[in-house]
Parts: sequence; structure tokens; C-alpha cells
Amino acid sequence: RFAAGEHPQTIAMNQDSGKPVQVATVIGHILQGLLLGRPVDLRRLVDCAEPGTLPDEVEWSQMEDACIKSDIDVMKVENVALKELLQVVVGPGAEVTPAWYAKARWWLNLKRASVPVSFQDGSETPTPKRLCPPV
Repeated sequence: RFAAGEHPQTIAMNQDSGKPVQVATVIGHILQGLLLGRPVDLRRLVDCAEPGTLPDEVEWSQMEDACIKSDIDVMKVENVALKELLQVVVGPGAEVTPAWYAKARWWLNLKRASVPVSFQDGSETPTPKRLCPPV
């Protein structure tokens, strides 16, 4: 439905079951489509995302560093324990907020799909350099 031009918020509100779901759930499913080789208009998806849900350049690097410190290869480990990974990012005893989980899901899916990203000066969001090609 997203590929047909529907906004994630509209998809979330209009489910076949009649029960709405969270917009983050819809975006998560769209991001998982990348891993299945489906074409995804990432620029449009980024534009649809709530402010603050994508990692900035510093946060992206922090998650990369946490993987190194934790010896986790997200390309090989199927079920990455985001809570443990993010605890390394925020520090022992600090709360891992829902915002961090959202950022981690974006980071994990873009990384696993090998989507090159770039950061503009002062930008809070990664800018995908390409669209995932059709299968």
C-alpha cells in the first residue's frame, strides 16, 4: 500500500481487521521489505517518519561503536537484542527510551539492507543515497 502512494498513517488507521495499529509498526514492516528485496521509496518514507525517530550521525556512530564493544555482527546475528545493544549506547543504569528503539530499528534495517546513507550538516536524519531497486 505504501508503494501505491498511501501514507503510513493512513495504512495504520485502515487495517483489514478494523483495528488500527501504530504508525511505527507500519514503518517497521516497510523497512523489513528492504530486507526482502522489495523496492522502497526511502526518501518518501523518511519524510513520513515522525521527527526524532531516525538516528543522527552521532547516534548512528554510537550504535556502530556499541556493536564493536559488544562483539555483535548485525549482518550475521538474526535476532539482535536491541535492549542490550542500546544499553551500551546510553550507558549502564540509564533508561533506554522508546525514541532510542525507533532509531535502532531504522539503523538496523538500513544497515542490514546495505543502504548507503549520508548526513547533511545539522541534519537529524540520514539521507538514503539510493532507492532500493525493484526485484
